[in-house]
Amino acid sequence: MPVSLHFSLTQQDYWQGFLLMRSRQKIRYLRYIIIALILIAFGLSLYTWSHAPSQCLEKSTVLRGAAFLTGKPFITALLLLVPVLWFQWLERLMIWLAVKRTPSSFLPREWTFSDASVHIKAPTAESTVQWGFFHQWHENEKYLVLLHGRFQYFPIPKRAFADAQALQDARRLFQQHIAATQ
Repeated sequence: MPVSLHFSLTQQDYWQGFLLMRSRQKIRYLRYIIIALILIAFGLSLYTWSHAPSQCLEKSTVLRGAAFLTGKPFITALLLLVPVLWFQWLERLMIWLAVKRTPSSFLPREWTFSDASVHIKAPTAESTVQWGFFHQWHENEKYLVLLHGRFQYFPIPKRAFADAQALQDARRLFQQHIAATQ
C-alpha cells in the first residue's frame, strides 16, 4: 500500500535531520577524541607552567610549537580548544547558508512511497527515484531521515504522516528496501 505525505520543511527540520544523520556516523567520535587530546595537552602545559614557569617553553613538549606563538601554554590551549567547541555552530551556519541559497527547500512537497519506487513532487520539480538511490535511513522521535551518499540527506518530519498506520507502513517499506541501520 503506497504511503503519501504532504509537508513543507523548516530550517529546524533541516538542522534536526543533519543532527540525526551525523549522530549515526562514526566520525562523530572524532570531535570527542580531539577535545580529549586538547584537554590533556592543556593539563600538561598547566602542570608544567605551575611547576616551572620560567622554563615552561623548554620543558613542555606537547605545546612547544604553539606556545612559541603566544608565549603562554594556557592561552595556546584555549586557542586550540575554542574552535573545536564552536565547530557545531559552524556546521549550523553552513546548513543555514546552504538551505537559504535554495529557496525551493521550503516549498511544499509530496512524497509517495510504494513498493516500486519513491515519487517526489514539488512545485519546481518532479522525480521518481528507485529505492536503491537511498543507502540508509535513520529515525528518532520526531524525524525519519533518508540518506543518499555520505552527506546528502532528506529529512521527513513525522508530523507529515496522517496517522500511526501510515508511519508504520513507511517503516515497513524502508526496512524492506533500504539497509536498516537502526
